[in-house]
Order: sequence, then C-alpha cells, then structure tokens
Amino acid sequence: MNNLMDLAEHANAEDLKARFKFLPFSCSTPNRKAEVVSKLQTLLTDSETIKRIWDCLGDTQKLCLQEAVHNHHGHMDAFVFREKYQLPSPSTKGWSKYGRGGDKQDQRLAPFFYPERRYGSAVRIPDDILVCLKPMIPPPPEFIIDIASFDAAETMILESSQHTESELNVLINFIKDRKLKVSAKTGMPSKALLKKLSSQLNEPYSESVGESLETIKAFGWVQVLRASSWIKDSHGQLNVNLKTATLQQKNSDTMKQLFWDWQQNSQFDEFSRIQEVKGQKGKGQRYFTTPESRREACTETLKACPVGEWIAFTDFMRLMAVKGHDYLVTEDTSFLYIGDAHYGRIYEEASLTNAHTRCLMMEYFASLGMIDIAYIDPEEASDEYYNSIGQFDLGYLSMYDGLQYLRLTDLGAYILGLTADHTATPDTKTSVLLLTKLRMQFLSSPTSSERVFLINYADELVNDVWQLSKNRMLAYIENGGDLQELQAFIQARDEQPYLPTEIENLFKTLDENKQAVKAVGPVLLLRCNSETTANNIASAPQLSKWCQRVGKDQLIIPENKESQFRALIHELSYAMPID
Repeated sequence: MNNLMDLAEHANAEDLKARFKFLPFSCSTPNRKAEVVSKLQTLLTDSETIKRIWDCLGDTQKLCLQEAVHNHHGHMDAFVFREKYQLPSPSTKGWSKYGRGGDKQDQRLAPFFYPERRYGSAVRIPDDILVCLKPMIPPPPEFIIDIASFDAAETMILESSQHTESELNVLINFIKDRKLKVSAKTGMPSKALLKKLSSQLNEPYSESVGESLETIKAFGWVQVLRASSWIKDSHGQLNVNLKTATLQQKNSDTMKQLFWDWQQNSQFDEFSRIQEVKGQKGKGQRYFTTPESRREACTETLKACPVGEWIAFTDFMRLMAVKGHDYLVTEDTSFLYIGDAHYGRIYEEASLTNAHTRCLMMEYFASLGMIDIAYIDPEEASDEYYNSIGQFDLGYLSMYDGLQYLRLTDLGAYILGLTADHTATPDTKTSVLLLTKLRMQFLSSPTSSERVFLINYADELVNDVWQLSKNRMLAYIENGGDLQELQAFIQARDEQPYLPTEIENLFKTLDENKQAVKAVGPVLLLRCNSETTANNIASAPQLSKWCQRVGKDQLIIPENKESQFRALIHELSYAMPID
C-alpha cells in the first residue's frame, strides 16, 4: 500500500514537520512522528484545507498538481510536464527541514507529496490523500497538437501512399528474378542491390549525393519484406512463400499485413542505422530495449495524430511523451559513444530516442505509405538536441535528421485501425501518345508515381518514351497481378477511344496464356542404365499413368511416388540404389 502512513516510513519526523511550514495558514506542530502523520492526514483529507492550499498555488503549481492527481497516479513526472506545457517542472528543492533555497510557490505543493522510497528523490501523493483530491482538483487541460504550416519552397515533400503498390511490385519482381539477396549472417543488403532498388523507387533524397541518403526507402523495404510472413529467407535469398490469393488482395490490406508483420518482428534493430553511435555491440547490446516495444510506442503515438494534417516532428515527440508512450532505446547509455570511446560517452537518452524515431518514420512508416513527410537536407537540420551529448563537430548524427514534419495519411489511418476502409486517392494523369512497336510517349514529364508504376510493365527507351515489355508484364501476372490496371492506366491518359490493335492483341494473348503452365509439384529425374530399361519401366501398366520418358534413357516421376515406384520396379526385376 502507498497510503500516508506507509510513505511516512521513508521520511524522518523532522522532514514531515517541515510540511507544516509550507501550509498557507498557521497551525501547531506535534512532536512525535505518529502524531505528525495523524495531523497531516486529518488536514489533507479535509476539503476546506485542500481548497485553501489550492487557492494559494500559482498557475504552474496548479498544473503540476492537476497532472499528478488525474494523469500520473499521484506522481510528479517532470519530463512529461516540460514536454506538455513547455515550462520547467516545479522543483522539490527545499522541501525537507535542512533543505535550502527553492521556489516558495513550489514549496506550497510539499504537503501533498511524500518520499516514495527511503533513498532517492522520487515523491508522490499518498493514495488515501489522492482519493480526497480527485473530486476537488479540476482535470488538467487536454494536450492539443498544433497543425503545422511551413514554406513548401524551403522543404522537400514526399507523399508516399500512392507509390506503395508499384514499389512493392518492383520488390516482388526482384524476388522473382532471384536478385533480392541479403547477408545470411547479418540480414543486410549489399550497396549494389540498394542502388539498383533505389533507382526504381521514389526515394526522398533521390537527387542527393551519398549512397546512404539515396537508399533510405530501398533499405526499409528490404527489412519490411524480410519480416513478412509471406517472404521466406533461405540463407539470404528472399523468396515469395504465399498463395496467389494473398497478392490479389487490395493494396491497402497488403500494406496492413506487411506493417503488422514488421511491427512484431525482432530480427533487426533499426537503431543500428544510426551508425555514428558506436558501442552498440558487445556489452552495450545487452541493455537495449526490444525493437518491437519502440515500434509500438511510435505506432500508438501515430494513432493520436490528426489524419491529413501536417504536424512538426518536435510536436510528435511531445505527443509521445504526453500520451505516455515515450521509450528508451537502451537502459544504460554509458556503453554508447560518438567519436572517442572515453570523451564521447553519451549520457542523454532523449537524443537517442529522437534519432531512432526519425529513422522509423522516414524508413518504414513513410515507405509503407502511412505518413507523408516534409524534410530538408540533414546537414541543414538544427543540431540543438545534439549539444546535450557534447558533439559539435558532426555534420549530422544520422541521415534522418532532416525530417521536419509528418502527416498521417488515409492509408495510415486504415492500417492503424482508425478507419474501417480505405479508398486510394486518384493520381495525377499525364497524357500519352501511343506509337508503333508497343511504345508510348508522355506529352510532358510523367510524375514519379507514374514512372514507378510503369517500371513493372515497360522499359524506358529515352526521356518520356516507354515500350511495353512482354517479359515484365508476364512477371507481374505470375506474381498474382492483373493487366487490367495497366490497360486502365493507358486508357486514362490516351485521348483515343480504343487501344491500337498491336497493344490490344498483346493484352489478349497474355490474358489467354496467363494460366498456360501451372506448377503441380516437385518431381524426380531418373536415369536408367539403358534405353530398353527405360522403355520397359515406362510402358508397365502400373507405372504408365505417372511415369514418363524424357529423352532416351531418362524418366520423371512425382517426388511423393518414390516408394511406390521402387516397389513396382522390383516386380519388373529392377533395382534403384539409395544414394
């Protein structure tokens, strides 16, 4: 229990007596500790006394008491108070008999708060006093996040949700071509792979110099797919491991599944992307919190954001604190450092949480279309929160430092369960002119989303001229896609009422042949010692239905028929050695 009698055990009689001098009225002070506690309890459970103390408090002290009573179970949370009100939290300095200094208004709060343990500075309101305070103390004001306004000319904006389907198709095509490989040991993709991927994705820093800045989305997508329940990692080779129906579901549902699979996966810690922070391995690793808990904190905070409205990243972090979702990257920062292992030690946790949250927002939430982001070059970003860790000579701590604003999208609201359904926003349509040889020419520069979409179906010949690729279109069909969306894409941008015959025939042929070959199951390829042996086995009545000749002396049988095959060829006086 944490009643006044219990908490008083952690304080001596003199400290308890000091509470009387902070009351706004005079009263006698008992000598014995038990009598001191009894009188304090009598006073602090009296509604008239509570009202007299409340009336003497300043505005900041009233807010502090309101927060402790209604939001923090009797505790003073200085960090949350500072983040919510942008004011210094009241200090407990001078609350004991031998304490010196302290703000007199802050000391008016002392009668309500008592040590939570014998050693330490944590204080709280006893439960029996808290019960009396709740009906007397009004609730604190709600935290209302400010809607941001900014100069779009001074920032770069990435609107993400319209790119997710086409970008996922790019990744699926890489998987289909067996080009999506990661390190079997670390799960990290190579720089060459990231560069190839990023050239086909709508990267935030697509025109920047520096490989890391240009591959933010590419890296995020790879890790999201590695965490997916329908992608199998076979010694670093990523393969699709799902039924066709999964790929044919709505894009919004696919993104929802990808997000929650990633949210609950622990195989990769995104904080390792903050590469300037050293000491993450070895002893320091044991104190890290779980990646899932950090992602969950960001997810829960995002649920409290307004849909379709820009908010400053700094306000997002304030909201995280106010909603009680603030998290630690590590429980012991002393193993982490920047630059020098001795002089570069990090003792300030907030900067790590800040950097890690920026990474999650830009590399994962934005890639999945859940948020739009507004950002600047990281070298131009404010480095104020780095001053607290004593590093002034860094150009930037991480490549995500440029994130300034974010906006929860309709797709993000659907993924988070805030809305029951999602309808995609129509894209800008750039007019096209259809040419011979399956070519099309955009009459003006296509949007980035149009370019990313077409990569799945066509090759870019020269600027703004694309040629439909039968191989790309078939690869998309094999991944569970439908060519109707490509046909609709072209028709929405071409003024002619009908498609050219050449393109119509291509669509018709591919549609007719989309189920031409179907994988039934694995088979065994067997080699006989002679053509006669192969002929005798393949023509046997018991085997002819599922045993077939391949070439002169080879046979194929279903893999699951091996035992039955052995038994039947024994009747023909043949044997097949076991390897």
